[in-house]
Amino acid sequence: MHENAYTAQCVAEETRHTEQHSDQNVKFTLFARALGTFAIGTGEFGTNGVIQLLAADLSVSVPVSTYAARLAKTSSRAFRPAG
Repeated sequence: MHENAYTAQCVAEETRHTEQHSDQNVKFTLFARALGTFAIGTGEFGTNGVIQLLAADLSVSVPVSTYAARLAKTSSRAFRPAG
């Protein structure tokens, strides 16, 4: 039983990987991946450039301002309205 399932999966993967991809589809996929990478990079690492400014503005240490920035980012995701 497992051998039949494995064989069917192998056939499906071979079929999927041997199909011809259009040039436009490849360009769109590359653009979508690049845009996603940029969004994740700026979202996660964008606050690192302003941590020292935030610490000075709040008159706290850098670790405390890092915690405050992380808390603000997490709470904005958790309490985002649905829809």
